[in-house]
Amino acid sequence: MHKALGGSLPTYVQRSHDALLRAVLDPTSPRSRLVVLRGMSSAGKTRAAYEAVAACLDGWLVDYPRTAATLAERLDAGVAPCTVLWLDELREYADQPGGPQVLARLGEALSGDGRVIALTSLWPQFWQLYTAYRRPGTDGPITGNEMRGLLIGLSEVRALSAVDPGRGAVIDVSDTFDAADLSKVARVTDRALTQAVHAAHDAGTPGQVAQYLAGVPALLEHYQGPEADPSGCAVITAAMDASRYGYSGLISRELLIAAAPGYLTARQRTMLPASWPEEALEYAAVELQGTVRALEPIPPTEGAGVAGYRLADYLDQYGHTQRKTVIAPTSLWDALAEHASDPCELTGPAVLAYNIGLSRHAARLSRKALSAGSGLAATTLFDAIRPLGRRAINDAAHWTAAHIALDDPLVIAHLLYNLRRVEAHKAIAVLLDRDLAAHTAFHDPWGVANLLRELRLTDSRRAVKAVTALLARSPAACVSVAAPQGVAELLNVLALLEAHDAESALLARDPAAHAVLSNPADVGLLLRALRRAGAVEAAERLAARVAADGKLDDPVATHYLIDTLHLIGASQEAKAVSARAATQVAVTDLDGVLTLLRTLRLFGARQEADMLAHRLPTRRGPIADLDLTRLHNAVIYDAVHGDWERVNAEALQAAAHVPLDNFANVRELLTELRAPNPAFDTREKAATRQATVDLLHSRNLVAHVPLDMPVAVEWILEGLHNVNGDQAVQALAARAASEMPLPLEYPGDIDTVIKALHKVGEEQAAWMLLNRATDVGASREFFHQWARKAADAKTVARLLRFGREPNGSPSPVWTWRDTQLGAAGSS
Repeated sequence: MHKALGGSLPTYVQRSHDALLRAVLDPTSPRSRLVVLRGMSSAGKTRAAYEAVAACLDGWLVDYPRTAATLAERLDAGVAPCTVLWLDELREYADQPGGPQVLARLGEALSGDGRVIALTSLWPQFWQLYTAYRRPGTDGPITGNEMRGLLIGLSEVRALSAVDPGRGAVIDVSDTFDAADLSKVARVTDRALTQAVHAAHDAGTPGQVAQYLAGVPALLEHYQGPEADPSGCAVITAAMDASRYGYSGLISRELLIAAAPGYLTARQRTMLPASWPEEALEYAAVELQGTVRALEPIPPTEGAGVAGYRLADYLDQYGHTQRKTVIAPTSLWDALAEHASDPCELTGPAVLAYNIGLSRHAARLSRKALSAGSGLAATTLFDAIRPLGRRAINDAAHWTAAHIALDDPLVIAHLLYNLRRVEAHKAIAVLLDRDLAAHTAFHDPWGVANLLRELRLTDSRRAVKAVTALLARSPAACVSVAAPQGVAELLNVLALLEAHDAESALLARDPAAHAVLSNPADVGLLLRALRRAGAVEAAERLAARVAADGKLDDPVATHYLIDTLHLIGASQEAKAVSARAATQVAVTDLDGVLTLLRTLRLFGARQEADMLAHRLPTRRGPIADLDLTRLHNAVIYDAVHGDWERVNAEALQAAAHVPLDNFANVRELLTELRAPNPAFDTREKAATRQATVDLLHSRNLVAHVPLDMPVAVEWILEGLHNVNGDQAVQALAARAASEMPLPLEYPGDIDTVIKALHKVGEEQAAWMLLNRATDVGASREFFHQWARKAADAKTVARLLRFGREPNGSPSPVWTWRDTQLGAAGSS
């Protein structure tokens, strides 16, 4: 919680979210639950949580596990009833090594009666990131739905009548005091509150009382005001950039001092005194108005001193928004490579560096990440090294195979995949000669399954020998049988290997009785695997368990489960799941709910579909246009009743009358008609999409898109692409490539359009726009995925063979040897 002006807490004024939060924290509810306060930095989330816990949960233990590892220890030991798990910012746990998996375990621990409340906060942009659905298997051997599973089932509570304490909630905290809030403040005698209200009003930001109480204006003045110290601000900016590139731990003094010079002008660097590092850190860490520091010094766990610095939450948010299109200088990338040590804090920046063309820096960061144990970094390393030629690839592959730790089977599986991808056969031999079976841990069935699968795909005698050695250690007897997706994958792989004894041993441990039921899709995968293995009785028992007690929050995962139950002949269990889903599934993901509605209709559960449809909001989006409202309701009605004629009529009506200069309305129209799950698409629906796009095209939609607004170009391009409006996409792409006014007000905005053009398959237009943007110095990014395909091969070779530097110039020639520590660049 941020200190307030003057150092003491001002009188607390309850706002609209407080009543909702206190209702959700109802101590009489026996259910454990997760409560998320969603809002921007310094909006008052932490103070609201503090006041609500103090008011509602008197006598409860408040436990603050500061890291994901500590939280895992709490879960291992068991959390006592009447405990509040105070998790502060959820992102701080999700970004740590193994964080998503630990948070998935937290979700399982909160699924029953235990009187445990986990209380946390989250910025809106990270809510969107964490709740996005990723299909199993789309990211190679790594899954990515742990955070969605934790969050998607929470009710977005906006009224007391909607509160169900047992289900937990996500509650929005506004970053401004509304008129009613300010009226309450006026009735309170509190000098700090009164000063904050007047200061916010005088600054032209009425209502931003919480920010003034938290010292935000003083923080910004200290950072970018006319009296700001250049070297101190350079240290602060380096911390901001490190954070937005994925560095989530304490930032060391060494990293900050090494990075800071790159943020200063040449003249400023020549004028720095010998004592500048200490003076810069002192400036960055000074306490402002007794309230806040730009960089908070954090002591070590034991003893005295400073272990590192933590960036002020508001400046972290400020960096994510105000510097999102700025590429940090070379000094930061070199400092990260030299001074970061955690694999997660190296892998994220490495991937980002590669995606923006900084190949040399990507290679250095990913090499160090691999040294620290991150198998995921292999993909980035080999992608960055590949343009250097076969010798560099072989050197990188040999080094990686010789140095990677062998204990995590998923890491080794990922490395094997990458070694096969770059045809590094000698490196594969080096890796397999290190005796994987003797070093690999067998607890995680997903990791073991992926390792066995990759070995099977590695066509060599060494790989066959490694599979035999791994199976000889009886992994089926060692893996956890509680993780349904991992057990399903292992059963499938054992069947492919014809390892019948191992398959029987795994089935004998009865995964149907032990599988955790928190993710319906994972249970569906296990049901299919059991059926495929001939374990019919086990599949029937698991079907009965999930029908009675399975968690059904996620509509997409629930759709998959219902489809699976029908596939294996468990029709009664499918009916039971359908009935529960109608009242229990979260309705925050409209696309997912529409998929589930169509599944329910497909299998004859019309009544359940009606019940679920009635729980949906009647309107989405910011524009309350009548035609679009009718179209939206028609889409929902079709999902339940199959009346596409109504959708067709409303779509054509909307397309004929939507104002073409209102690109938000046009985008919403296209969003309503985007192609559904292929299983539910029909010629009739495709015809409606085509007729709608043709009508918009005949009204000259492309000519109305404002090219000086990159977000409008992006939205309409993607909207047209999603309804298969190829002709209109090509026309808009060509117009943007040749007519977009350059340079734009914000140089990074051009990359928004380049990315959108690439996403819809218009590489030639993207390359044309990139060439124009480069000529006027507007573009900041090069994208390897499509730039290598461009027609101008000589230009590509000149610009991209060795990558580029943060200042936009082509990188000098570099080799594999330049990626080792101590080989920092000078550009």
